[in-house]
Amino acid sequence: MPKIYLAGIYVILIAVVIATALLTGCPQGKPAPQDQSDQTAVSEDETQTSEDDASPSGDTTLSAGSSEETGNPKNNQGTVTEEEIPGIEEIFGVVAFPEAKLNEETSMVQKFAEGTEIYRLGFNTTSPIETVVAWYKEHMEVGTEVKQLQLPVGTQVYSFSYKSPDGKMTKNITVQGFSAEARCDIGVNLIRAIEPDEKTETGNE
Repeated sequence: MPKIYLAGIYVILIAVVIATALLTGCPQGKPAPQDQSDQTAVSEDETQTSEDDASPSGDTTLSAGSSEETGNPKNNQGTVTEEEIPGIEEIFGVVAFPEAKLNEETSMVQKFAEGTEIYRLGFNTTSPIETVVAWYKEHMEVGTEVKQLQLPVGTQVYSFSYKSPDGKMTKNITVQGFSAEARCDIGVNLIRAIEPDEKTETGNE
């Protein structure tokens, strides 16, 4: 076969190959799969960033601190001891039944900066409720309001409420116990308004 004829065939074949490549597109290698660990890391970083933007680190602590700072720093609370009862009675009058013992674990006092003083005292006694109630009726201030409540379970409750004529002091005493039982509980709530120069700090000594 003549060389010219063979050369023509080669040219035609090359032209066909080029045309096919142009029509179908040049084969390209498949893109390398993206590293999943990189995607996970990016996703976690983005999530962490969005969370940090929405709630900056330390906001909880700051919020709690702000709440405490808005409170009254001079609102002091402290416990009350048996030795303090005579001094309290000099201010509020009759408080404790003579044979009663103060429960120091539950008794407390609060003093506020604006001039309010609150005592919550608890007493226990081995005297029957009838004896204790009779004593308070005799020794409470004139004008004291007395109420009696009989509970279904047999417990008797007596309340003594007094308010000073100037309205600056209130005293509420509750006596609770079973009839003819050799014990009863006494709860005392005292509130008074005091002048600013009388305020003393309690519980921070």
